[in-house]
Amino acid sequence: GSKDGLMTQVDVEWFFAYPVGQLGLALSLGYHAQSGGAFTRDEDGELQRIKDGEDTTFRLFPNTLSAVYRLTLLDDQFGIPVVPYGRLGLAYYYWQITRPGGDLAETDSGGKARGGSLGWQGAIGVAVRAERIDEAAAASLRNEFGVDHAGFYAELNGAEVDGFGSDSKLSVGDFTWFAGVNFEF
Repeated sequence: GSKDGLMTQVDVEWFFAYPVGQLGLALSLGYHAQSGGAFTRDEDGELQRIKDGEDTTFRLFPNTLSAVYRLTLLDDQFGIPVVPYGRLGLAYYYWQITRPGGDLAETDSGGKARGGSLGWQGAIGVAVRAERIDEAAAASLRNEFGVDHAGFYAELNGAEVDGFGSDSKLSVGDFTWFAGVNFEF
């Protein structure tokens, strides 16, 4: 379909080196679903729409393991709360297609409509540390929950997830953007 959809994602980053910023590993887990009209083939092999309200659903579970670098120098040394960052790593996207009623769809050869594709994923972005907006709230977050920094981020993300060019894997990568809230502990 041509409709845009919302994908939720959780990223966890662990930093182990601090060369003018933060160098570490990132694990990302996500979920996306898109539904549309269900079709079947008639005896002539032509696609026919199953009655209205009968939808099929494509589900995608993107997972990545990446190296990440966050340039915290601007905030750490100069008090400018902007943190540019980048990630690059390995991606594995599991996908499945269900037919009306929720059961897995089947291919023309009788196989189940599910699988996984391996590839790479990279991102560049910028985070804004928001503790300067309300320093009392930032101190409370730090003292009560151990949150060192909280803020907002926006990133551009490119993923080539097609089995590294395999003709037998579903290509599920894309170029997209993310935005959200981040917490540093």
